[in-house]
This record gives sequence, C-alpha cells and structure tokens, in this order.
Amino acid sequence: MKHTFSRLLLAAALLGPVGANLAQAADVVELRQPNASKVVVKLQFRNGSSADPVGKEGLTFLTSQLVTEGGTKAMTAAQLKDFLYPMATNYYATTDKEVTTFTFEFHKDFTDKFYPVLQGLILTPSFTQEDFDRLKSNQLNYVEQVIRASSDEDYSKFALEDQLFRGTRFQHMTRGTAAGVRSLTLDDVKKHYAAAFGKDNLTIGIAGNYPASFAKKLKDDLDKLPKSTAKPVVPTVAAPKGIQVEIISKTDALGSAVYAGFPIQTTRANDDFAALMVANSYLGEHRKSYGRLYDKIRTTRSMNYGDYSYIEWYENGGQNMLPVPGVPRHANYASLWLRPVQIAEGLRKQYPTELGGLTVGHARLPCAWPCAKWIIWSKTA
Repeated sequence: MKHTFSRLLLAAALLGPVGANLAQAADVVELRQPNASKVVVKLQFRNGSSADPVGKEGLTFLTSQLVTEGGTKAMTAAQLKDFLYPMATNYYATTDKEVTTFTFEFHKDFTDKFYPVLQGLILTPSFTQEDFDRLKSNQLNYVEQVIRASSDEDYSKFALEDQLFRGTRFQHMTRGTAAGVRSLTLDDVKKHYAAAFGKDNLTIGIAGNYPASFAKKLKDDLDKLPKSTAKPVVPTVAAPKGIQVEIISKTDALGSAVYAGFPIQTTRANDDFAALMVANSYLGEHRKSYGRLYDKIRTTRSMNYGDYSYIEWYENGGQNMLPVPGVPRHANYASLWLRPVQIAEGLRKQYPTELGGLTVGHARLPCAWPCAKWIIWSKTA
C-alpha cells in the first residue's frame, strides 16, 4: 500500500511543471500535502542502463544498488538498518534504460532525523569492497540464473528487447550481461557515480507534509554533486522487414510463451498516445479481462489464459496493476504477449483422466502483425 501511495503522490511531481526544462541543474518539483503523514523524496538522474560503458553492461544498476544497499561515511549498512528500524523508513533505487531513481519514504515526524541519512547516501556513500562483492554476486546470479529460471514472463520481455534493440545501448537488460557484470570493479562504480550521477542531470521530486525550508536545503545540498559526463544513449530503431522469429528452447518448460513487438515513435508526449490507448485496450490491457482479442483467445476459443497488449515498457508486470509513473523512454515499442500455452505432454500429466489421449497442446493464432519481431519459448523436443 505504501508503494501505491508513493507512486500516486509522485506521479504529478515527476511530470514537472508545464514547460519545465529538465536539462537545468537539479530542478525541484514539489507536491505539498499538508494533511499527509509522510514525506516522499525521489531523485531521478538521467542516465540509466543506456549510459553503461561498452563492456561494462550493468554498471549503472550496480552503482545505484551500492548507494541504497551500502552505507555512508558516518554509518555502515548494518548500522543504518539498526538506526532506521524504529522509524519504519523505506528507500530503494530503480534503474531503467534512461533514468535511475532513488526513492526515500519516511514519516513526517522523522524528517530531521532521517535527512542526514538521505544526505549521506547520496553525497558520501561508503562504497566498501564488502558491500560491492555482495551486491555484484547478487546481480550476477540474477543475470546468469534467476531470470532464466524464475520468470518466463520477464525473460521473454527482456529477450524481445534484446532482439528489437540489437546493436544499441538499449539491447542489454538494466542489470547487464553476464560478461559485463563479471568485469565490474569497485573502482568502476566510484568513477561511474561521479560521471553519471550529477547535479545537472538530476530532477528532485518532493511530496507530502514537510516544512518549507526542506526543499531548499535538499537542493542546496545536492548542488554539491559534480556535473555529469555520462549520458543516456537513446537509439533510433527502424521497423523490421517482415516477420523475424527467435525461438529460445528450455528443456523443462511447461509450455510456450509468445511475445511479439515492433518499434514505435509515439510516447506519452504525443497526441496519438491516447488513440493508441484505445487500440491497446481493444487487444487486451495488462491484467484486464475486457479486451476483445483477450476474450476471443480465452473465452470463445479456449486456447489459453489470454493475451496482454502494451504500447510502452511495463515494469514488473507480475506485481504492478498499472504502469509505474515517472519512467520515461524515448525509444518505445508496441508489443503483444500471449500467456504461456501449455504443451500436450503437460496437459496429459496434469489431467490424465480428462486429457490423457490429447496429442495437440499448442494454440495456433493468425499473424496479425506482418512486420514484427517474435520471441517464442518452446519445450525442447
């Protein structure tokens, strides 16, 4: 519930005032909530995984995690946990293709007590070898093992992005590649933090119940950050010529998940986005059951669970009911995801009495997108 409150509270703040120039140093956008019991601060740096140096894919993500999961000059990570536990504070970092966002949530009564922690994490992070080794190991494990085994939904989406943006800085996952993560050193993190997290690529969002002096103090302190030299690299991607298909085989897969997409130039800043929202709803919105194609697949033809349609990147679809606000992408794509279609072998094992004689277990759909890239998961024969 607190994450929902934070997202709703900061959605307007991170959009900024009409006509705001986000290229200015440390823009501050405020959303005062005098009746709120908490304060939320978001620090959004325009870097993201597309700012990773070549061969160091995953560096921006690791750097951001080392800030929030490490310590400060004054306290270690363990000491911070003990100090903050009675306050029930929450802070974390998220990295996308073009931005990294630090979120800090705390009760208004602890504003003065928590602020030195926020200040220390951003201005004087400890960057210890112990914290680095721990977080690098976690990240490498995710890239090499977790994403391949735990979520075919996310894996298929990352695989499609790899295909759509191949050869660009949008190709790799925000957590990087196995080779990229293995190559990272603590010195890489320190240099990248100084180069990519600067006062001139920062937008500050503050919402909730806080004193008038809080915003000025926060901006004045963050003006001590250096100017950034590393910038996000936004690609221009041409539409695919005809249908391009990649099949990723998994020995123990229970079925085949199909994910298809093609690049589009439209973002939320364009008037056409509203029209695309209608088309997207017709096909089948994320976790909504009223889409026409969704109904045709699931109800009329009983093929599988259904489909989800997207006209922009959808973060953490397994948990989020709505797109996360304040995460801009200028290289966008439309996509259609078919929930995994169970194969005949799996159906026979699951329903031996009813479907023991089944020989066909894959749905076949007519291709509605003649110019698209398709990712198909398939059980190894």
